Amino acid sequence: MFRGCSSVTELFDLDRLDTSNVENTSYMFLNCLTLKAVSILGWEASGTTDVDQMLSGCSTYILATEEQREFLNKITGSTQHGILTRNLS
Repeated sequence: MFRGCSSVTELFDLDRLDTSNVENTSYMFLNCLTLKAVSILGWEASGTTDVDQMLSGCSTYILATEEQREFLNKITGSTQHGILTRNLS
């Protein structure tokens, strides 16, 4: 979706995406070298099974809820980045 994007530094509106039927986010942000922050606060990621190299090549912080921890743990297996969680309740 954003693979190789070289001009975007922040994606805070991504939390508006309807991801309830998304199974594969592999390579979604691969080599987005200037991307520093992504918000997935609104994502329903329980059905996402393939996250291979989702953030590879990025030094990105993810803004997410604690409930999304399982999804975030899948991502961190193949990429190095920070995770910022926020309790929305």
